[in-house]
Amino acid sequence: MELNGILFKTFNGNEALVNHAIASLESLYEKIWVNSLNTTKNQTEVLYCVCFYDDLIKYSNTNVLNNIYRKFVDYSTKFQTTNQDILQSVVWGFGELIRRLDSNNFESVKDVLLNSINFLIQRSDAFSAENGECTDNAIGALVKYVIYQCKEDS
Repeated sequence: MELNGILFKTFNGNEALVNHAIASLESLYEKIWVNSLNTTKNQTEVLYCVCFYDDLIKYSNTNVLNNIYRKFVDYSTKFQTTNQDILQSVVWGFGELIRRLDSNNFESVKDVLLNSINFLIQRSDAFSAENGECTDNAIGALVKYVIYQCKEDS
């Protein structure tokens, strides 16, 4: 899945090419994700889709980010799983959204993101060996919230 991120980063200066690639790939991954959510429940497909959207969130320009962030939040919170790879990838994406979204867009998904992050941190087995990486990413996402979205009171 790192290939997607490398493609976006490498060709970021060629906006027409990047936009074409994003439109084509995003449409494909969205279809796979929707099918996985509604029909197949295939966790490998879900993981690949989450990773693709993670790359979009990290590497895309602001216009693309503003077009896909709600979709990522909606799809990733509709799939109930205990798969730590999926949860870790989702919460990593949440942290990147927190870092990159402007305050207005962040406010529209703030409660969902923070509740999801909080749930992962407060699980009774959050610090087990199996869940450690996921919890680490959840704590990192919470730190990004403090750094990038918390405003000082006047």
